[in-house]
Amino acid sequence: MPRSNVAASDRVRVRPWHTLPARDVLHALGTPENGIDRAEAARRLQEDGPNLLQGKEGPSPAAIFLRQFRSPLIAILLVAAVIAFSVGKRFDVWIILGIVMVNALIGGGQELRAAGAIAALQKLTSPQAKVLREGEIHEVATSELVLGDVLVLSAGDRVGADARILSASELTVDESALTGESLPVVKSSDSLPGKEEAPLGDRVNMSYMNTVVTQGRGRAVVVATGMATEMGRSPRKSARPKAPLPSSAASRPSAGGSVGSSWGSWPP
Repeated sequence: MPRSNVAASDRVRVRPWHTLPARDVLHALGTPENGIDRAEAARRLQEDGPNLLQGKEGPSPAAIFLRQFRSPLIAILLVAAVIAFSVGKRFDVWIILGIVMVNALIGGGQELRAAGAIAALQKLTSPQAKVLREGEIHEVATSELVLGDVLVLSAGDRVGADARILSASELTVDESALTGESLPVVKSSDSLPGKEEAPLGDRVNMSYMNTVVTQGRGRAVVVATGMATEMGRSPRKSARPKAPLPSSAASRPSAGGSVGSSWGSWPP
C-alpha cells in the first residue's frame, strides 16, 4: 500500500466522522476494501504511537499532602494559631491545628482516590481486538490498533478505539461508561449529514473506546486512538473538591487502491 503523505497531527485531527458516508471515511483514512496490510499498520503505529490512555506521572503522596496547605483559608487558620499561641491560648492552638490537619488528610485522600480512578480507567481497555487486515481477521492487542484498522465487533467485545460503523446487524452498544446512558444504543451505518454538533449518544453510527457490544455484530473503521478518542479527550477535572471545614473554623487521505463498493453491502 502506498504511504500517506499526511502528517500524523492531521490524521488524528477530530472530524465529524458521523456526518460522512462510510465510503468517504474509508477514503480519508486510506483504508482499502480488504483492510490495511500489516506493514502499513506497523508504519502507522510507529508514526502515531500506541493506542493507550496516557497520563502524566502524578505527585507523590507527600507532595499531595503538603499541597493542601496552599489554601488561603488554611493560611488564615495558621496565622490565627500563631496569634492564639502568642496570647497563651494553647487549647485554641491545638483545636486550630487539628482542623488544619484533618482538612489536609481529607483533601489528600480525595486526590489519591481520584488518581487511583484514572489508573483504573487506563486498565479498562480490552487487551485484544479483532481486526480485518489484508482480507483476513486477526486478533491484535488493542494498544496496536491504528487509524484505518477495521474492527470486527460481536457481542461481549469491548471496543478498543473510536470507530465509524461500516455495517451492523442488530448491533447494540452499552455506552454508559462514556455518556451515562443507561440503555444500550442501537447502531447503524447510515451517515448523519448536517448533525455535526450531535451529542455523542445520538451518533448512532459511531462506537467509542471502552464501550461494550451487548448484542449483534458489525464492522467499524478506527477514526481515533489513544488520547484522541472521546474517552481520552473527555474533560478531566483539574480542581479537586475541597474538604469542608467545620463551621466553627469558617485523517488520512487515500493510500492507494479505491474503496470498493462492497463495503456498503458487507456482511457484518
